[in-house]
Amino acid sequence: MTENVIAHDSNNLIRLPANSVRVDDPDEEIFLLYTHLSSKDAQDGTQKFTGLGSVDSKHDTLAVRFELPPSTQQAAVAGASSSSSPYLKRQSRKLHSKPSIEGRILEIELQQDKTALRTKKGDTGSVLWRVSVVLGQALLRELCSNSATALFNRERLKECDVLELGAGTGLLSLILSPWVRHYTATDLDYLVPLIRKNVTANLPSVQSALAPAEAHRPSSIRRSSTSSSRRASKPAATASAVSVEPLDWLQVHATPPHARAALFRPAHGADPPDIVLAADCVYNPTLVPAFLAALERFAAPGRTRVLVAVELRAVDVVREFLERWIGLGGWEIWRVGGEGREEGEGDGEGSWLGASFAVWVGWKVALDGCRLQTQSETGIVAK
Repeated sequence: MTENVIAHDSNNLIRLPANSVRVDDPDEEIFLLYTHLSSKDAQDGTQKFTGLGSVDSKHDTLAVRFELPPSTQQAAVAGASSSSSPYLKRQSRKLHSKPSIEGRILEIELQQDKTALRTKKGDTGSVLWRVSVVLGQALLRELCSNSATALFNRERLKECDVLELGAGTGLLSLILSPWVRHYTATDLDYLVPLIRKNVTANLPSVQSALAPAEAHRPSSIRRSSTSSSRRASKPAATASAVSVEPLDWLQVHATPPHARAALFRPAHGADPPDIVLAADCVYNPTLVPAFLAALERFAAPGRTRVLVAVELRAVDVVREFLERWIGLGGWEIWRVGGEGREEGEGDGEGSWLGASFAVWVGWKVALDGCRLQTQSETGIVAK
């Protein structure tokens, strides 16, 4: 077992477990990920994935249930289940080996558009995807328990503005927004009404259940405007808010880099944001350059931390993404390890969310040395 040692980035926002892996060679990373995935399949007889990775594409309403501990200060979120999804029930058993009888249940009822998934070419954001549930579950467990080994430093998170790319049904905005200063969920313009509907219907109850008692804040939802003026960042003690705004990566990619900042500016929240979040946005090879153009647009050296979570499906698509991301230059990229996390998380062999998924965090390297601290600076080693 690797010793449970936590490494901090220079912003003190991300805390990587000791077995996290710096990613410099895409071929090596692909070999490690898919060899581990194949090994797990051989051991437990499970499939790598079922279909494209949607939770349940047959219903327009999906109830996702998260089991919360009696006290958000004492324990982490236990698991998730859904009356309409056997997958979520399986994940609940896997990630929560000791259910709490006294635990509370947080239920999020999401609206989907199963018709759009089948009738609109290239549409994937209108339904919920597995990696969003698994990632949300892991984040909730760590944040609710205020774990010292949590990926995000909860105190620093209160001061952060988050921008999500490809928000889909808006599940992660509901889960993460109670812990941050401002959350901006973005996706294609025709998906904006669906996200707003889900946020409006669920945010008050979710925020009430998840926000720490000492930092509870009333919820609000903001609509984007045509104004491109920059909104001043709010102090951490004020009410948090969720904005839902349209963003097309293809338009960003088609715009000359020098003009992107002026044309694609969030109507609310800080620009650049403190965190850029993307879950299951790596699935179509034709969209990889556009997705990376969006990351480049919103990530600022010395400030922005990027988190990308994927379900391991087509190996060629994941390889192309890593090759292009590393090929941009000026990025430091780490795969979040699983060993040494809270009980029940990951698989103990280097994958935070389990062998079927991968999570990378990255940031642009600034001239002032924005990087992971070295052993000489901290007395610890991130392997």
